[in-house]
Amino acid sequence: SFFPMRPGETREYLLTIGMRESRVQSVSGSVGASGPYRYVQVSSKRFQTHAVGDKPKDPNKVISEARETYFWSDAKGLYISPGLSTSPASNSLRILPSKWRADLTWEDSFSVKDPRGRTRPGKAAGRLSGPVRVVTPAGEFDTIHVEVTRVVDPTGQPVVERYEFWFAKDVGVVKSIYQNVDAKTSMLLSKYK
Repeated sequence: SFFPMRPGETREYLLTIGMRESRVQSVSGSVGASGPYRYVQVSSKRFQTHAVGDKPKDPNKVISEARETYFWSDAKGLYISPGLSTSPASNSLRILPSKWRADLTWEDSFSVKDPRGRTRPGKAAGRLSGPVRVVTPAGEFDTIHVEVTRVVDPTGQPVVERYEFWFAKDVGVVKSIYQNVDAKTSMLLSKYK
């Protein structure tokens, strides 16, 4: 019931990066299975960017499209996986354990390829809390809050990425934040069906 989307569902989010914002529309594709895994592929369109607080000049102008996010589930939990893989990637990030409770913590290991094709280790640590009430343009939701810190070392210099997700039952992700050394990106649910 916390799986982010079911086939054919649409979500719209308000995406904010620094002092710029835009609308993102995500549509879930087919649900499939690969061995012990279930997955759903999500396609997204990003619309015209504008300054925070301003209205876009052409709100229906698409500036980018992507078909590259997969959500996976197995006996251990829910993962997000970059790319167009039809099986879980080795660098998939577990964003919600299958057996969860408030104040749960976990750690995962994974591997990534460096620019020369060598395998490099990575680690992730997560923490779950809640319930948390979240207010979005689409309404108010009781959520569970997940924080995951991921450390990868693809070039000999560790890179720290921080993810936060707020999951509402039967809706999925209503708020998310991604942060690395260069930028902070946030998304708030603005419409769903």
